[in-house]
Amino acid sequence: MRVVLSHRIAIVPTAPQEVLLRQAVGVARFAYNWALAEWKWRQLEHKARLYDAELVTASRWFPSSKICSACGRLSEERPLSIREWSCACGTFHDRDMTAARNLRRYALDRARCARINACGEEGSGAGLTASVKPASLKQESAMSHLGMD
Repeated sequence: MRVVLSHRIAIVPTAPQEVLLRQAVGVARFAYNWALAEWKWRQLEHKARLYDAELVTASRWFPSSKICSACGRLSEERPLSIREWSCACGTFHDRDMTAARNLRRYALDRARCARINACGEEGSGAGLTASVKPASLKQESAMSHLGMD
């Protein structure tokens, strides 16, 4: 009888049980999302080390969608429901595209390669490595097996 009773509770929870169940599911979802974000962050760090790249991160509070990508002026606070806006300089902005442009500029301003390129070394081949596997030291010609070399 207890098995049936516990089975019914699991199928039709009371109001307090439903609240606790929703809280538990919310916590489980939060923990899953946190772990997934942590794993993705580790993957980014791993890829950056693998390709000898610099991983640049912006603060959570960086106002990427509020800075005019043309003149750099910081606009006033606006709700997320406003997706498009115009700056005092006359530039029309889409919130997402503006944020993308500003984050790109932020990353390039702080990355090593931007500092190297700013010094006039762009295109000089500085820092490039050969992508071709070096030849082995001991090589035989194609005609060696015929005794013609």
